[in-house]
Amino acid sequence: MKTKIFSVLAACAFCVAASAYPTRVRLIGEATATGWSLDDAAIMVESADGVYEWVGDLKEGSLKFLTGTDWVPSLGPTVNNSDLQLGETDLQLRQSYDDDDNAFSVQQGRYSLKIDLTQSTPKLTVAAGTDLEDRKAVATYPQVIYPIGDATEAGWSLDDAMEVPETAFNSGEYKMNISLKNGELKFLSKRDFTSAAWGATKANEVVSEGSSYDCMPIDDNDYKFIVNFDATIDLTLNLQTSKLTIAKQIETMLENIEFKSTDKVNVYNINGCLIHSDIVLSDIAQCGLQHGIYIIRNKNKSEKIVL
Repeated sequence: MKTKIFSVLAACAFCVAASAYPTRVRLIGEATATGWSLDDAAIMVESADGVYEWVGDLKEGSLKFLTGTDWVPSLGPTVNNSDLQLGETDLQLRQSYDDDDNAFSVQQGRYSLKIDLTQSTPKLTVAAGTDLEDRKAVATYPQVIYPIGDATEAGWSLDDAMEVPETAFNSGEYKMNISLKNGELKFLSKRDFTSAAWGATKANEVVSEGSSYDCMPIDDNDYKFIVNFDATIDLTLNLQTSKLTIAKQIETMLENIEFKSTDKVNVYNINGCLIHSDIVLSDIAQCGLQHGIYIIRNKNKSEKIVL
């Protein structure tokens, strides 16, 4: 069994890395029309897997790129305040995972920008966009949502609300594994109560495991879902279909295996691709896995399990 696992994992090493490209890359800084606004930052068009393009006007000021929903991770020049000049130029980018990041110094002009993340070192290609039309991605749905209400662990605290990213650009779908309890639940598009939000289609609609419910943009009625269970559960909110889907809790069949419930393991799918790492065995049922067969292993042994 162990020999088979190692051979499959070696063959699948590329498929793990290839799926790691961000769903959105955004421009931010005073050189852009929206300045330092996280919510309104311009979105690049994903022209190929791991390749992002943008054409438009930039002002004098600083510029960097964001690859997530927050300030980090970010992409910038290898040397802070490096000039971003018009003309066909390939520049190496530095990826930062903390606040110690770099930004370009931009002169006013019309730019064509392309970021390539498919190589070992991220690359930015800069060209004049004088004769080109604007090329920018338009987001129909928010890039993240925030479940909130006294049914969640955060309660009504905006700062503590769980951030749930869109599954793919403009999919309008958000999947989450979340701990819920008896109480009210709705979904925000930003960490404030004045922006777009979604809730039930009628007042105090009670929701249960294993069911789907219609959802709608919240207006003056502010209809909320009412959770009537206490569990960590998988939820899917799909704004394209206007549906909230609540999964049933899954039971894990772990009989007749050598692992203890307190052991930390890595979890692989049946093809050997890593799904979760360093997770306590007893927590597997709470980490959002679909029903199926999985492989668990640590340094000493490997087993198959069924969810």
